[in-house]
Amino acid sequence: KALCEISNFPGLTITKVQGFGKEKCKNGIPHKPIEEIIDYVPKVKLEVIVNAKMLDIVVNAILRHAHTGNKGDGKIFIYHVKDTIRIMTGECVLEAV
Repeated sequence: KALCEISNFPGLTITKVQGFGKEKCKNGIPHKPIEEIIDYVPKVKLEVIVNAKMLDIVVNAILRHAHTGNKGDGKIFIYHVKDTIRIMTGECVLEAV
């Protein structure tokens, strides 16, 4: 909701996912085979593509509204996106972000 209040916010994709953090592992290795770990934690994955000018604004909005101070608050991963192609038209649209 907070992201939608940002001026010129380009949109986002929300995906329901499951996973576990390092608290389920010892030295980075699961305590048991991954196939046997059935108590995954439900999570929500937000994907947002923004230009460099909006990056700090979006990251700060997520930090302010997602932070509870508890384990499981999540992580923010920042990637460089080389290009975006609109499937319907085949046009490169990264500059439009």
